[in-house]
Amino acid sequence: MAGFEPGTPAVDGLIQIMCDENEELPVKVESALAIQSFLEDQERAHAVVKPHVRALVLQILDIVSKAQIDDVISVVDELLEQFVEDVIPVAAEVAEHLSNLFLEILTSDTIDDRTPALNSIIPTLGSILDLVEDHREVMVQVEASVLKPINCILTAGHIEFYDDVIILLQSLLQTYVSEPMWAVYNELYKVFKTTDRQSILPFSDIAHVLHMYIVTDNESFLAFPERMNAMIDMCQVTLQLKISDGMVHVKWYRKESSKNILVHARSAHPKAVKRAVICNMFKTAVAVCSEVRQNAKNPQDWRQL
Repeated sequence: MAGFEPGTPAVDGLIQIMCDENEELPVKVESALAIQSFLEDQERAHAVVKPHVRALVLQILDIVSKAQIDDVISVVDELLEQFVEDVIPVAAEVAEHLSNLFLEILTSDTIDDRTPALNSIIPTLGSILDLVEDHREVMVQVEASVLKPINCILTAGHIEFYDDVIILLQSLLQTYVSEPMWAVYNELYKVFKTTDRQSILPFSDIAHVLHMYIVTDNESFLAFPERMNAMIDMCQVTLQLKISDGMVHVKWYRKESSKNILVHARSAHPKAVKRAVICNMFKTAVAVCSEVRQNAKNPQDWRQL
């Protein structure tokens, strides 16, 4: 590679191969990896690749879909990292392709053989979300695509990807909460209530996401009682799980009083009070959950908490 001069037919030829619909897939794969090497090693290659970023990304995703060659997804990551301004205008299109590819693999008979591809697609979607965070119109479009695999994972119970869902939700909740995202909140609550919370979806794993729902769009959170009730329930379920061995009784009764304040006297308390009570319950649930995880290594010490 070191012998090629960027801007000569070497790089141009690789790009032409990638964009040639009649070219064989193995040749395209090698061309994509060669382009990645140029970008990593030779700065002047950027000027040659720059006008073709969109076409290259879509061609690479087509390769992954058709040929099931997952290694080339790393080339997409390289393009996203090095051509931020060029990727933003096509971010929605790229996210849609990635999401559709994820769903295609997830629902196929070859899912076990394509696990590396699934594991690489999610971080790439996360990178796109980070790129468009300050571009609200693009973010809304990207969100619509990213929510498709999130909803599929949660509703179908693909627990091996729950951690990936949490990572994506953290990126989606940075600046606003859309109505579809509140639907995901409801789905999270449903999953939390219907799975083994201690091993599959512990409160401590989703705590940061739940906190972001509260602080990013507090008005919408408090405006719908069912959202507040779900949060209270998750906090209380977490606390209930932790008092079976005589733990944290004081905290539990204090939280029961908090629930009464919220549920039975909603109209009598301003939103600031409700927000403070919710946050207090939330922090206690997180703290208790963390305490139990730490002390799980020494069960004989539980009764001393």
